Amino acid sequence: MPVALFSANHDRGSLHFDLINLYTGNRITTVTLDAETGQEVGRRDLVKGCEYRKNSYVLLTEQDFDDARLESSATIKIDKFVGTVSVDPIYFDASYYVVPDGDAGDDIYAVLRDSIAAREKMALARVVIGRANAPSASFRWSTDLSPTPCTSTAT
Repeated sequence: MPVALFSANHDRGSLHFDLINLYTGNRITTVTLDAETGQEVGRRDLVKGCEYRKNSYVLLTEQDFDDARLESSATIKIDKFVGTVSVDPIYFDASYYVVPDGDAGDDIYAVLRDSIAAREKMALARVVIGRANAPSASFRWSTDLSPTPCTSTAT
C-alpha cells in the first residue's frame, strides 16, 4: 500500500537567533582551534572522530558515512499489531502523519485503517526516514482518510 509520511511537528513559527557582538553589532563566527596546539584549523582539514579510549579516536570520512547510510524508501514494513495501550508514550520520539500516496491506495488504506481501529490496535513497524533508521514505529490510524498520526519510537 503506497503511503506518505508528513512531520506532525512544524518549525515555521520558531525564531532563530545569531550571536551578535554587543559593541560592534556584528555577527559572531565560530573559529575551530586545535585543542592541544591552539592553532586555527580550516574546515577542509576537519574530520569526524569517535573517542573509543581517552585521547584515542576512530576517524571517519564522509565516504564512511555515505557507505553506512540507509536508503530511504516509501516502504513501511509492519512487524506486528499490539494493543494501543501496550507502548508507553515515553518511548515516542517524533510524530508523523501517514496518508495514502495517490488515489490508488485510498481503498486499501481505508480497509486496513478501519480493521486496526475496530480492534483498538496499533502497528509496530520498521521505516527509514531520511538518513535515520527508525527500528520501530507505532501507527495509530484515524477513522477517515485524513492524515493518520504515526509516532516514531527510538526502541
